[in-house]
Amino acid sequence: MCKAWDIEELVSLGKKLKACPYYTARELIEDAHIIFCPYNYLLDAQIRESMEINLKEQIVILDEAHNIEDCARESASYSVTEVQLRFARDELDSMVNNNIRKKDHEPLRAVCYSLINWLEANTEHLVERDYESSCKIWSGSEMLLNLHKMGITTATFP
Repeated sequence: MCKAWDIEELVSLGKKLKACPYYTARELIEDAHIIFCPYNYLLDAQIRESMEINLKEQIVILDEAHNIEDCARESASYSVTEVQLRFARDELDSMVNNNIRKKDHEPLRAVCYSLINWLEANTEHLVERDYESSCKIWSGSEMLLNLHKMGITTATFP
């Protein structure tokens, strides 16, 4: 039977051998029968893809499963500031204006413009939360309706 490795052992061995414990762990996964990992490795599609995790015909045991709802919500959420959105819009403007993959960048630029316009139109609904910080929370269905009104749907962005 093969040895079970924990992260501390991999780091220690990596220092001795001048090897990367991350890539060592990735190689050990290929022959492993049991793998322990955080929820987000299973729930987040991007992590699953990058880690090449295939759950088909696998048994998954969840420890402290009461925490999975928060983890699922977090992996399906994304935050962006207005400053980041404006920066993305400006970058996309530059790409489109310089004919760099214009066909790919125009729809993304339109999304940025729509979101920025929507934010500007809805700033009066914000409630002060902390010093220099305001917020408004929309339910999922309310936000989907807002996105639909902006033309941002699964049909327009599959």
